[in-house]
Amino acid sequence: MRLKAGWFRGIPAYFKTISPWDKPERMQTEKSTTSAIANGAVFLSMCVVIVVFGILLARRNLRDGRGDRAGAFRVALVVFLMSWIAVCLFTHHVPTVHEVLLLCMITALALFAASLVWLLYIALEPHVRRRWPNSLISWTRLLTGHVRDPIVGRDLLLGIVAGIFWVLCDRATFLAPKWMGKTPSPPVSQLDLIQLGGGIRTVVADLLLNVTIFVFIALVFFFAFFLLRLITKREWLAAAIVAALIALPAAFGPHAVVNTIGAVFVNSLALLILIRFGLLAMIVTLTLQNALEAFPLTAHIFAWYGEPTIFMFALLLAISIFAFYTSTAGKPLFGSISLD
Repeated sequence: MRLKAGWFRGIPAYFKTISPWDKPERMQTEKSTTSAIANGAVFLSMCVVIVVFGILLARRNLRDGRGDRAGAFRVALVVFLMSWIAVCLFTHHVPTVHEVLLLCMITALALFAASLVWLLYIALEPHVRRRWPNSLISWTRLLTGHVRDPIVGRDLLLGIVAGIFWVLCDRATFLAPKWMGKTPSPPVSQLDLIQLGGGIRTVVADLLLNVTIFVFIALVFFFAFFLLRLITKREWLAAAIVAALIALPAAFGPHAVVNTIGAVFVNSLALLILIRFGLLAMIVTLTLQNALEAFPLTAHIFAWYGEPTIFMFALLLAISIFAFYTSTAGKPLFGSISLD
């Protein structure tokens, strides 16, 4: 493994990792793999279908006076603010006239993300509240400011546990071919040296951006499940089809059987969390899974890359303690134990 780095005025400005399996840039550009093409095709197709049906359902709900418009506005406002702040933190700002254009582009991107989330929420909310009301309780209470509600704490804690379990499943799936005596796949890491070298600012930006992305992905999951539930009339069958569709790209990659089984398992887990416990637990699960892979733990806490990872795990510990305490609703940890 080699590392290329560039400095500008004494500040690290460019990083690139070069692995033994990477091809030199002077060679012919490597074509996209079948797995990558399938992944893009599946996700793009799902998004197009869901947005089209979302427009139709949202129009019908608004015409009939159904839907939590105040809740949809709060969700859209949170997504707008978080995505706007995240992109602003990621971006380098220079006091020139081009900064105005940059801020306009950032605002447009945040408005687009908020509009998509508002659309899907208006389209889904009446049907979800009628069929799976438990999936919206903790999310609604969090948005209305009831942060210390026990149900909010429970779903936060569940999402943290599920996110850690998801990462362990991903590592087991990656190591499984080696355990079976086969050639392991090249590691695919979400580690970003620019983020690690950017300090706390980039960690906060990455977390905020991931939350906004996974709010949309959770709604896409739920919408796909809802549409297939209408078609198949069975929840278990709809969940199985959604899990299989999302895991489909793994069937075209290396070690297809192992990776497909692993993908179906974790996607089924995600759908179970989404349907049984709701949006909040799902969003926490996805955000934590991504963060743990993007900011791995290091023992070199005083190294240049140590600050973001230590901050990430300190934040995780703080949220876990808060979620555990909140979920107990102020009751003693060991109940009413008496020595008499």
